[in-house]
Amino acid sequence: MFTKLKSLFVIEEEGDKKLKADEKKPEGKPTGGKEKEIAKPKEKVKELQERKPGNVAATAEPGQVQEKFTNILLKSLESNNQEGFDYLEFKQSLQAIGKIQTDEAVGYQSAFAMASTMGVTVEHLVKTCQYYIEVLEKENSDFQVELRRQEKLKLGAEQDNFAKLQQSVQEKKAMVQRLQQEIAEEQEKSEEVEQRLAKVARLIGQNQANFSASFKNLKSQLEEDLVKMKRYLK
Repeated sequence: MFTKLKSLFVIEEEGDKKLKADEKKPEGKPTGGKEKEIAKPKEKVKELQERKPGNVAATAEPGQVQEKFTNILLKSLESNNQEGFDYLEFKQSLQAIGKIQTDEAVGYQSAFAMASTMGVTVEHLVKTCQYYIEVLEKENSDFQVELRRQEKLKLGAEQDNFAKLQQSVQEKKAMVQRLQQEIAEEQEKSEEVEQRLAKVARLIGQNQANFSASFKNLKSQLEEDLVKMKRYLK
């Protein structure tokens, strides 16, 4: 059933969604008492003073229709498929007719003519199409809730960790002459945390954009069919 359902809707090819897995770490700082080596941590402390803790923006590219999210949405339609002939079966008939009939209005009317022999009405098709739109809306709502939960779970701890490390560097500024090596180590940890935080933020933001694009793509198809059924099937 899922394979048939999937074939009813246009699935755009999934774009290149992979983020770079290996980001180069900053080279380790040489240890020692030379003036050149002492100056480096001071510059880092100044840079950290100008940086606000947790100020890492979640940037995502424009959303793309992805098969994995489309499958989630289609499976929600499948699990909520109503008994008997409804919009989904009508969509299947419409697809079959579309292969031999290029006129859109004739295609809709022909598909409905077949459906009407089983007692199906326009009102029933419209009602069930609206029902499946509501199913997609519910799936979208559930996804947003889970996304917020994951965002809090994955970003919250890292943001706190990042902020604490930044504060630690601030507090050690007054002791920089005596604690230069410790500040350098804290800075390196802070940069690593910032990279992880940015990576997680980008991934969550990209998933948000990709799901939204998938959702809008499917929803627009259903809404378009809804308009056309109301226009052609009077």
